[in-house]
Amino acid sequence: MPPERCLGDSFQTSGGPATVRPFSFASGPAGGSFRGVNRRLFRAFLLALLLGSSAFVVWSWFRPYDRSADPAARYRIQAAELTSDHSYFWLMLHLKRAGEADHDLTAPVRLETGGGRSLEPADITFAGSEETGIGEMWFRFWLEKDDFGGPMRLHLNEGTLVVRTGDGVPALGGSGRRVFTTNHW
Repeated sequence: MPPERCLGDSFQTSGGPATVRPFSFASGPAGGSFRGVNRRLFRAFLLALLLGSSAFVVWSWFRPYDRSADPAARYRIQAAELTSDHSYFWLMLHLKRAGEADHDLTAPVRLETGGGRSLEPADITFAGSEETGIGEMWFRFWLEKDDFGGPMRLHLNEGTLVVRTGDGVPALGGSGRRVFTTNHW
């Protein structure tokens, strides 16, 4: 019996049909199911897909919570966490200082809900030092379902920050907790 001859990516024995390797990237008639796909074109497509998804991740990581935050508030909202507690909700707002001016501890802090109520925080946490002042703050509010009837605003110092632009209770999933990094919820 004569030896096998190698023809590119196909092997042929004398007198028998050619056997093609499956899913071969070889060009020409011996290629597999990716016939006509150029390796360079396929690599360029994968590279473009990788760059596009990386750009989206960077954009969503560094985008601000609210693009038009009121500078009179002296702070910017970084994130909002909503946690379900039976038929009620806890809303925790994380704020960071936006400039050099510190928080006025004598000024009232109020959350104006979509249901028309004005609420004081149930809990306040400050982070910072005597040298730098209050750099970060966390406010917790106790909310009812009716409070999600429209946009929410936080009145802080002499300014107003938009907490939420949507209406209705957002879906929290199975964990009963969700963190929002933008005010569009």
